[in-house]
Amino acid sequence: MAVLLAEAEKDRSVAGARAERAEQLPGLGAQIIAGTTGLDAGLIVKSETNLGFGTPAALRAIEAATEAAGRRVTQAQEDSNRAIARLAQEATALDRQTAEAAGLTQQAKANLDLFQAQYDAGQRQVTDVVGVYETYARAAQSEATLKYRAALIRLEMARDLGLLADGNAI
Repeated sequence: MAVLLAEAEKDRSVAGARAERAEQLPGLGAQIIAGTTGLDAGLIVKSETNLGFGTPAALRAIEAATEAAGRRVTQAQEDSNRAIARLAQEATALDRQTAEAAGLTQQAKANLDLFQAQYDAGQRQVTDVVGVYETYARAAQSEATLKYRAALIRLEMARDLGLLADGNAI
Protein backbone atom coordinates (compact mmCIF):
# COMPACT_ATOMS: atom_id res chain seq x y z
CA MET A 1 0.00 0.00 0.00
CA ALA A 2 2.86 2.36 0.74
CA VAL A 3 4.18 1.71 -2.75
CA LEU A 4 0.82 2.56 -4.31
CA LEU A 5 0.71 5.76 -2.30
CA ALA A 6 4.25 6.67 -3.39
CA GLU A 7 3.36 5.96 -7.03
CA ALA A 8 0.26 8.16 -6.77
CA GLU A 9 2.32 10.94 -5.21
CA LYS A 10 4.90 10.51 -7.98
CA ASP A 11 2.22 10.83 -10.65
CA ARG A 12 0.89 13.95 -8.97
CA SER A 13 4.42 15.39 -8.67
CA VAL A 14 5.21 14.65 -12.30
CA ALA A 15 1.96 16.25 -13.45
CA GLY A 16 2.67 19.31 -11.33
CA ALA A 17 6.23 19.49 -12.67
CA ARG A 18 4.98 19.30 -16.24
CA ALA A 19 2.52 22.10 -15.59
CA GLU A 20 5.26 24.19 -13.99
CA ARG A 21 7.57 23.47 -16.90
CA ALA A 22 4.88 24.52 -19.35
CA GLU A 23 4.55 27.80 -17.46
CA GLN A 24 8.28 28.39 -17.74
CA LEU A 25 8.45 27.89 -21.49
CA PRO A 26 7.40 30.66 -23.83
CA GLY A 27 4.48 30.28 -26.22
CA LEU A 28 4.43 31.42 -29.81
CA GLY A 29 1.36 32.70 -31.58
CA ALA A 30 0.49 34.34 -34.88
CA GLN A 31 -1.70 37.37 -35.26
CA ILE A 32 -3.24 38.95 -38.33
CA ILE A 33 -5.15 42.21 -38.08
CA ALA A 34 -7.22 43.44 -40.98
CA GLY A 35 -7.80 47.14 -41.05
CA THR A 36 -8.60 49.95 -43.46
CA THR A 37 -4.95 50.33 -44.30
CA GLY A 38 -4.44 46.67 -45.11
CA LEU A 39 -3.33 43.57 -43.26
CA ASP A 40 -0.88 43.60 -40.38
CA ALA A 41 0.67 40.27 -39.47
CA GLY A 42 2.96 39.41 -36.60
CA LEU A 43 4.25 36.77 -34.26
CA ILE A 44 3.56 36.99 -30.56
CA VAL A 45 5.84 35.43 -27.96
CA LYS A 46 4.34 35.21 -24.50
CA SER A 47 5.13 33.44 -21.26
CA GLU A 48 3.32 32.99 -17.96
CA THR A 49 6.55 33.91 -16.18
CA ASN A 50 9.26 36.30 -17.14
CA LEU A 51 12.14 34.77 -19.04
CA GLY A 52 15.49 35.49 -17.50
CA PHE A 53 18.69 34.07 -16.15
CA GLY A 54 16.81 31.91 -13.60
CA THR A 55 14.73 30.07 -16.20
CA PRO A 56 17.25 27.24 -16.85
CA ALA A 57 17.68 26.74 -13.10
CA ALA A 58 13.90 26.63 -12.63
CA LEU A 59 13.63 24.01 -15.39
CA ARG A 60 16.39 21.93 -13.76
CA ALA A 61 14.61 22.18 -10.41
CA ILE A 62 11.43 20.88 -11.99
CA GLU A 63 13.31 17.92 -13.49
CA ALA A 64 14.94 17.26 -10.11
CA ALA A 65 11.50 17.17 -8.47
CA THR A 66 10.39 14.55 -11.00
CA GLU A 67 13.52 12.48 -10.35
CA ALA A 68 13.06 12.75 -6.58
CA ALA A 69 9.49 11.47 -6.89
CA GLY A 70 10.82 8.44 -8.77
CA ARG A 71 13.36 7.82 -6.04
CA ARG A 72 10.64 7.96 -3.38
CA VAL A 73 8.74 5.23 -5.24
CA THR A 74 11.89 3.10 -5.43
CA GLN A 75 12.55 3.62 -1.72
CA ALA A 76 8.95 2.72 -0.82
CA GLN A 77 9.24 -0.47 -2.92
CA GLU A 78 12.49 -1.44 -1.19
CA ASP A 79 11.00 -0.75 2.25
CA SER A 80 7.95 -2.82 1.39
CA ASN A 81 10.08 -5.72 0.12
CA ARG A 82 12.16 -5.67 3.31
CA ALA A 83 9.05 -5.63 5.49
CA ILE A 84 7.49 -8.53 3.60
CA ALA A 85 10.73 -10.54 3.78
CA ARG A 86 10.90 -9.90 7.54
CA LEU A 87 7.30 -11.03 7.96
CA ALA A 88 7.92 -14.14 5.85
CA GLN A 89 10.91 -15.08 8.02
CA GLU A 90 8.86 -14.50 11.15
CA ALA A 91 6.02 -16.67 9.79
CA THR A 92 8.50 -19.45 8.93
CA ALA A 93 9.96 -19.30 12.44
CA LEU A 94 6.48 -19.45 13.96
CA ASP A 95 5.60 -22.45 11.76
CA ARG A 96 8.70 -24.24 13.03
CA GLN A 97 7.86 -23.38 16.63
CA THR A 98 4.27 -24.53 16.08
CA ALA A 99 5.50 -27.89 14.78
CA GLU A 100 7.72 -28.28 17.85
CA ALA A 101 4.84 -27.27 20.13
CA ALA A 102 2.58 -29.83 18.41
CA GLY A 103 5.12 -32.54 19.18
CA LEU A 104 5.29 -31.45 22.81
CA THR A 105 1.49 -31.39 22.97
CA GLN A 106 1.32 -34.95 21.64
CA GLN A 107 3.86 -36.09 24.20
CA ALA A 108 1.95 -34.34 26.98
CA LYS A 109 -1.30 -35.95 25.80
CA ALA A 110 0.35 -39.40 25.79
CA ASN A 111 1.60 -38.79 29.34
CA LEU A 112 -1.85 -37.63 30.40
CA ASP A 113 -3.47 -40.73 28.92
CA LEU A 114 -0.91 -42.94 30.69
CA PHE A 115 -1.41 -41.18 34.04
CA GLN A 116 -5.20 -41.34 33.61
CA ALA A 117 -5.01 -45.08 32.97
CA GLN A 118 -2.74 -45.51 36.00
CA TYR A 119 -5.15 -43.43 38.11
CA ASP A 120 -8.07 -45.56 36.95
CA ALA A 121 -6.07 -48.63 37.96
CA GLY A 122 -5.41 -47.11 41.38
CA GLN A 123 -1.67 -46.60 40.85
CA ARG A 124 -1.68 -42.77 40.75
CA GLN A 125 -3.18 -40.03 42.88
CA VAL A 126 -5.43 -37.26 41.60
CA THR A 127 -2.74 -34.62 42.17
CA ASP A 128 -0.40 -36.49 39.81
CA VAL A 129 -3.01 -36.56 37.06
CA VAL A 130 -3.91 -32.90 37.61
CA GLY A 131 -0.25 -31.86 37.31
CA VAL A 132 0.13 -33.77 34.04
CA TYR A 133 -3.16 -32.33 32.78
CA GLU A 134 -1.91 -28.79 33.50
CA THR A 135 1.26 -29.53 31.52
CA TYR A 136 -0.86 -30.80 28.63
CA ALA A 137 -3.11 -27.71 28.78
CA ARG A 138 -0.11 -25.35 28.73
CA ALA A 139 1.39 -27.18 25.74
CA ALA A 140 -1.92 -27.07 23.83
CA GLN A 141 -2.34 -23.38 24.64
CA SER A 142 1.20 -22.63 23.48
CA GLU A 143 0.59 -24.48 20.19
CA ALA A 144 -2.68 -22.57 19.60
CA THR A 145 -1.00 -19.23 20.41
CA LEU A 146 1.80 -19.90 17.92
CA LYS A 147 -0.70 -20.88 15.19
CA TYR A 148 -2.67 -17.68 15.87
CA ARG A 149 0.45 -15.48 15.71
CA ALA A 150 1.49 -17.11 12.41
CA ALA A 151 -1.98 -16.46 10.97
CA LEU A 152 -1.79 -12.81 12.06
CA ILE A 153 1.62 -12.45 10.40
CA ARG A 154 0.23 -13.89 7.16
CA LEU A 155 -2.70 -11.48 7.32
CA GLU A 156 -0.28 -8.61 7.79
CA MET A 157 1.69 -9.79 4.75
CA ALA A 158 -1.50 -10.01 2.68
CA ARG A 159 -2.44 -6.50 3.78
CA ASP A 160 0.98 -5.14 2.82
CA LEU A 161 0.76 -6.87 -0.57
CA GLY A 162 -2.70 -5.37 -1.15
CA LEU A 163 -4.40 -8.75 -1.34
CA LEU A 164 -7.18 -8.01 1.14
CA ALA A 165 -10.52 -6.53 0.14
CA ASP A 166 -12.08 -3.68 2.08
CA GLY A 167 -15.43 -5.05 3.23
CA ASN A 168 -16.89 -1.55 3.53
CA ALA A 169 -16.11 -0.85 -0.12
CA ILE A 170 -17.75 -3.99 -1.49
